[in-house]
Amino acid sequence: MSRRIAQLTAALGAAFLAAALARPAGAAGMDYAGFAARVRERDARSVEAALALLPEELRLHYTLVHQTHSIQQSSLENPRVILFGTDAKLIVTFNGSPDQTNYDKLEILSFDDASETFALYSIAFDGGPPVFSEANPAVCTACHRTAPQPIWKDYGTPNEEAGHGQWPGTYGPNHDLVPKQLRPALLAFWQAAPHHPRYRLLLRDPESDLFPYQPSAEPPLWQHRFRPNDRLSRLLARLAARRAARAVRDGALFRERPNLALSWFLGCDEWQRDPAFPAALRHLFAERFPEASHPALWADLRSLEPAERSVQPFLVEKLFGGLDVYQWNLSAVTPHAGRYHEGIQTIDELVAGRLLERVAAEDPSLAPYYQPIRFAQAFGSAAYFQPGGAIWQGDIGALYDRGGLYHDLARAKQACEVVIPRARAELDAPPVHAALDAASRP
Repeated sequence: MSRRIAQLTAALGAAFLAAALARPAGAAGMDYAGFAARVRERDARSVEAALALLPEELRLHYTLVHQTHSIQQSSLENPRVILFGTDAKLIVTFNGSPDQTNYDKLEILSFDDASETFALYSIAFDGGPPVFSEANPAVCTACHRTAPQPIWKDYGTPNEEAGHGQWPGTYGPNHDLVPKQLRPALLAFWQAAPHHPRYRLLLRDPESDLFPYQPSAEPPLWQHRFRPNDRLSRLLARLAARRAARAVRDGALFRERPNLALSWFLGCDEWQRDPAFPAALRHLFAERFPEASHPALWADLRSLEPAERSVQPFLVEKLFGGLDVYQWNLSAVTPHAGRYHEGIQTIDELVAGRLLERVAAEDPSLAPYYQPIRFAQAFGSAAYFQPGGAIWQGDIGALYDRGGLYHDLARAKQACEVVIPRARAELDAPPVHAALDAASRP
């Protein structure tokens, strides 16, 4: 009886914390439908008129891109602005010169809380009534995929000295620090901004002369309010993990073999020491996707071999997530881009948290192993290195919690003692063709 009470207490505590942190605050909450309705109601007939209708929250939280591969061009003098607010559920982008492509358009990425999916839109302005695109126009999905995903570089693991904290093409390419060679251009941009019909609508924190990035004063402040590229990586990782987890748990294959999937996402040791687990994954893949019918998919798979640590994520993603996208690297490069790492947890770990949260709510035996934790707890953990070792007082860590919680990885992995015996039973289960067919949907 005491164990049962402990399980229920843990589940109720986790649910209470998650509900408390999920409540929207302030101006947050404008979605694409609300923005589009406002543009129509106010008869906004220019990009700048539409931008003026956005809440201050969106116009304060953004990054500046001076070199981009987007269809919306940019430059040092007229950067592409990516407005993402405090939760990145509505991202609005624009540039600043008539000589740049898509100057007359707002490009928009929206995340829907109900379906946990992304959608792409554009709003074009030519002096007349604005023209609203359909959801996911082909010009956008050519890069962002048919089941759309953001394209944004991750933070990377802080345990690797090279490669992490790099966002080439932005004004803060290295840990959101503006390099000395770019500072004159950014300062000139801000000097001209009050006279620009669009850039003058951007809000700034006066504590940083190089806003939205870290100020030029030494030593760097390292505060998250001056880390827009870092913040965008973390926020998009949460949303992408929600989408990926939703696709997994809604798939018929997960309903047939939930413990096999959970054992992989939880990082259970059997995947390294028991060959039956990776062998079962390869068998399922070969059965569902015969090479004769899917030659390009098998070419992608062979390009990852022989490194098993790259192959297994690929197989899991295709079998449980669907063929349409390489949705767990947020990259236009497929499939070679590394797994998305937002600085504290990988996207696979974030997906594990969302799956375990859902399963633990229905299975009391797993309830003790799901423990949501706040950003400040995860950021200041002993396993994570950052100057200062914890989030600064007065910083904006609580805003991350609105986008989704982390979970205690060590406690979650203890669920392997429950999951592995069940997964072994699923290894021997006969294939369910209907389930595999459903798992391959876009």
